[in-house]
Amino acid sequence: MQVCDAALCSALWGRSSDDISYRPSVGASGGLLTIWGSSEVEVWSLTSR
Repeated sequence: MQVCDAALCSALWGRSSDDISYRPSVGASGGLLTIWGSSEVEVWSLTSR
């Protein structure tokens, strides 16, 4: 998956997603999508290379 927008995340999450982190796929390797509710999880840092 090369693109992930708010509408797709809401469709996958089943409710309004609070926060997301997304890394697109590279070649045949899959991407990584993480969705969480900010009332349930406290994120201290996001790092992307």
